[in-house]
Amino acid sequence: MTVLQAAAAVTLWRSGWFDTLQIAQVLGGLAEADVCRMLNAVRERERGPDLHLVREVAE
Repeated sequence: MTVLQAAAAVTLWRSGWFDTLQIAQVLGGLAEADVCRMLNAVRERERGPDLHLVREVAE
């Protein structure tokens, strides 16, 4: 998948009109699994890092 295809997939997905299979077919017969993985990666990236602060307890 190219960067242009990934950008188009995100745009189509966010429109709410297309499912992952339709997006995969429209973008040159990509594998639906690749579209799903890319959309999941975008969601994870937008969510930000999983940060847990741990505080030491003084005894």
